[in-house]
Amino acid sequence: MVQTVTDSHSAVSDVIAWEVEGNHRPSRKNVTIAASQSLVNGQVIAFDGSGNVIKFSVQATNAAAGIYIGDSVVTGSGQTAPGVIIARDARFAEGKLAYASGVSAGEKTNAVTALAALNILPVRSA
Repeated sequence: MVQTVTDSHSAVSDVIAWEVEGNHRPSRKNVTIAASQSLVNGQVIAFDGSGNVIKFSVQATNAAAGIYIGDSVVTGSGQTAPGVIIARDARFAEGKLAYASGVSAGEKTNAVTALAALNILPVRSA
């Protein structure tokens, strides 16, 4: 009998092609994920008014501020969680970023422009 196994694991290297190496990974930033969030590896993020990470979406009033990396995380109402984002000086594989549903092509372009201001730039994947 043949058994099919699907690996749904997403590695940071699936999204991030390059980041500054060195002491404490300078491209990364430890953050607090806001309540009522569902983030996946490669999710484009913004910050809420308290400085907590939220999904970049049509409801987010702030510009894209980085890329969430790591295992999927879901926070409940009134619950926060620790997380890590790519906050500066990195390259991501084109077409690998995750966006909240409802984000238009124009908003995605604006997000990539905001990421470029942080020196987080796209590269073509092989």
